[in-house]
Amino acid sequence: MSISDQYPDSLLNLIRNAARTHSSNIDRALDLVEKSLYKLPDYDAQLQRKLIRHGLRELILDSRHQENVSIRRKSQSLGAAAKVVAATSKEANKIYKDWYQYRIDGRTLGQIKGSELQSIADSERAKADGHERNAVLCETLKPHVPANQTVQQAMNPTKFRKLVEKILKAA
Repeated sequence: MSISDQYPDSLLNLIRNAARTHSSNIDRALDLVEKSLYKLPDYDAQLQRKLIRHGLRELILDSRHQENVSIRRKSQSLGAAAKVVAATSKEANKIYKDWYQYRIDGRTLGQIKGSELQSIADSERAKADGHERNAVLCETLKPHVPANQTVQQAMNPTKFRKLVEKILKAA
C-alpha cells in the first residue's frame, strides 16, 4: 500500500507544496505543514491517530536501525585474529545469535522464510542502488562546487546538464 492510499489528498497536497516551497529545509517544510494541518477539511481524530502512528513507526524504525548498527559493530571484532577458538567462545556465539535479531524488511532475520529472501534481497538492493546513485552524484559534483556555494550557485544549467548526462550514461 502506497502512502498516497493512506492519507487524504488535502494532506498530501499540503505536504507536496511544503516540500517544494522549502526544498532544502525539512524543518521549515514541517513547520508549514504543522501550521496548516489543523485547517484541512479532512483533519479529524482518525487522521490524527494515523499521523501519530506514522511518527511512532519512524521512531521504532530508527531504534531498530540502531540495534542493527550495534549488531554489525559487535560482529566486526569476530573477523580479527582469534585469541580463542571461535566455536568455543561464548561471546562469539552470543554475537552470532544476535544476528537472528537483525532487523530487515520490518522483521527480524531469524523469522524470515527462505521463500521470502530473494524478494527482500531485491527490495534492499533497489534501495541501495538509489543511495549509491546519490553518492556518485555528490562525489561527481564535489570538485565543481566550492565549499561556500550551493550546487545551483556554482553550476550554470548547461554545465550542470552536461555533468548529469555524463553520470546517467555511466550508470
